[in-house]
Amino acid sequence: PQPLSPMPAKKKSKSKKKRSSSKKKGTKTTASTAPQFQLPSPHLQQLQLEKQQQSRQKLKYVFDLFQHEGVLEIGDLGTALRACNLNPTKEHIDQIKEDFGEDIIQYEQFEQVLLDVVLTETYKGHVLSRDTEDTILRAFEALDTEKQGYIETEKLMRLLRTYGEPFDEEEIKEMVHAAEDAELHLVRINEAATLLSSNSHI
Repeated sequence: PQPLSPMPAKKKSKSKKKRSSSKKKGTKTTASTAPQFQLPSPHLQQLQLEKQQQSRQKLKYVFDLFQHEGVLEIGDLGTALRACNLNPTKEHIDQIKEDFGEDIIQYEQFEQVLLDVVLTETYKGHVLSRDTEDTILRAFEALDTEKQGYIETEKLMRLLRTYGEPFDEEEIKEMVHAAEDAELHLVRINEAATLLSSNSHI
């Protein structure tokens, strides 16, 4: 019988080529992974600067609204925060008062302490953003059983004392006064919802 001939060298070279080509393919797949999209840094910085400027304008408007002879009394801080479209609890307000450390607040200090709070709508990790106008409007409409667009002033005051984080009496009087028909003792629910909502623009 004739001896078996060895395996041709060509087959070995083919298998090597296949292995090497598979490695190349693997490398090619890894290299083609698409990077995640990111905003250009200058564009992102511009957006942040615009938001900061808007927050400063809001703070200046609110400060001018409640200041007396160029200063804001610490007792008006809760009302000022709500005018910034925030909804702080009494505990938050007390903590922010401690951050000021004084009974009389100058604008520079007002902006320094509250700029980041207004910008992020948070304070020490707690979200302070207000309910939307639609959410508040639905709550008011539940009291407007005859769908007239008005509710009695006393009904609104009761709601404000119990809705979410209760308002204090001075804040309730200010809001009611802004939206009330004094002769009829009725409150226009659309205006009241706008005053209380985060959609009211300053």
